[in-house]
Amino acid sequence: MLKELNFFSVAHEYHQKTVTLDQRTLTIRRAMTQDVRGIIALLKDVYSGRSPWGTSIVWMEINRIKTSLYLVVEDEQMIVGVVGLRIGQKDAHITNIAVMRQYQGKGIGKLLMLEIGRYALQKECDTLSLEVRQSNQTAQNLYRQLGFETRGVKKRYYHDNFEDALDMVCRLKGATRRVFQ
Repeated sequence: MLKELNFFSVAHEYHQKTVTLDQRTLTIRRAMTQDVRGIIALLKDVYSGRSPWGTSIVWMEINRIKTSLYLVVEDEQMIVGVVGLRIGQKDAHITNIAVMRQYQGKGIGKLLMLEIGRYALQKECDTLSLEVRQSNQTAQNLYRQLGFETRGVKKRYYHDNFEDALDMVCRLKGATRRVFQ
């Protein structure tokens, strides 16, 4: 019990990293309050001009430092990718992942997923979970490559067009664990 109480009393740490992808030097770091505008701009780029999350929600999520971790990927100080993770007792739930359109297909989504998976392992989570649009085959393929399985369908999950979502989970044990190490 004491371990669980301590788990939520400390902000989640993440140490900035620099990586090279597609001959570009990118920085992965924890999102900060001053990143809200850049994250909203990214979400608008990805979602055809309409961010599914408002400024206040993004701000609140970034500042839930005891239960959430949001990472951004920067290319020359421009935010080109973001992922959000909410940590529960044994599940790490990915609340959002997005990569700017011109950067899609270059490995940034996979990079973010691997970082979040490693982080979930460090926090001793048993599972990593997320929802994905039923029509988003590219994302589903990535998630399956990483060991995610569909555990159900959430009907009319998305508010913009009432599309169904696949509820996916990755068990962070055995062979799947090695993917994130």
